[in-house]
Amino acid sequence: MTSPQTSGVKIFPPLIQIGAIAIGFLIEWIVPVRIGDGFGIVRIAGCILLAIAGALIASAAKIMFGAGTTPNPTRPSTVIVTSGPFRFTRNPMYLAWELICIGVGLVANVLWPVLMALPAAIVTRKLVIDKEERYLEQKFGAEYLTYKSRVRRWV
Repeated sequence: MTSPQTSGVKIFPPLIQIGAIAIGFLIEWIVPVRIGDGFGIVRIAGCILLAIAGALIASAAKIMFGAGTTPNPTRPSTVIVTSGPFRFTRNPMYLAWELICIGVGLVANVLWPVLMALPAAIVTRKLVIDKEERYLEQKFGAEYLTYKSRVRRWV
């Protein structure tokens, strides 16, 4: 049996979280719910999450490009990357986008985008991660299964 050329992912994954954030702000417009006092610890926490997310995305992309593969799930993977943030999570970029969803809500002091992070994670898993994992198992076999057995999907 030959392995597929790509994972078969049809959606640009960050669009899921961007959509979740937009839906969160739409719900906020209809049913406003604030998280904190407006300028305190909530916004600082949001800024910290956004900084961590940016660092995760930059680090993961740099390592993937350096290894000769692409972070684009619609393109063929050439290697299993296991260094950098990939030592702690199999999906550092998707984790980063979840942190962005939460961070934006915290910085804006709006609850709904924070709550929308969970459905976004579920949709990302079903529409993206599950397809990617099947593809990587078929393409890399035991190498990917070994990596998968020692590193968690999210954290």
